[in-house]
Amino acid sequence: TLGIWPLGLTIVVTPWGGRFCMAGGKILINSAHASALNLNDAELAMLLSHEMQHALQEHNLKEYTEALRLFPAWRAKAFSILEDAVDNDATLVRALAKLNFQQEIEADAEGMKLAWRAGWPASQLATYFKKLKRASNMPNFESASHPASARRGQAARALAVDLDAINSKKIDTAPAKN
Repeated sequence: TLGIWPLGLTIVVTPWGGRFCMAGGKILINSAHASALNLNDAELAMLLSHEMQHALQEHNLKEYTEALRLFPAWRAKAFSILEDAVDNDATLVRALAKLNFQQEIEADAEGMKLAWRAGWPASQLATYFKKLKRASNMPNFESASHPASARRGQAARALAVDLDAINSKKIDTAPAKN
């Protein structure tokens, strides 16, 4: 568990290369994604910490809350129907796209900080986004719900410089050992 979330990780093997965090902290990673990108341990840590941040930041809850605020008629339906609709109903997906876009940016940055605090060098974590960019057919184009992989990589590299600088300062100011 992490905080209040009983995080769960499921690894599946299918041709579809998805990865995502579901409500309640259930993380699904398709091994095809990790294999296709040839992820090393640091990059896998980045992927997992990104998905963990979706749970820790309660992105699903915020998404459902916003859907109900925008479309109160969904309140009369079973939650399972809303749960499916936020991913599959075109009107709802379009209405939530800006929120989802911001949540991806947040999960990228906070995920990197989480993995960095766990001991991974930030510059190694940022290479995950470099591999995403290489694997993308359109690395400079945003989707409605996700920043362009090139933009994500640029933001990750900038954050990595800041985080690695903090580590350098810690090392430079550490008391000498006798």
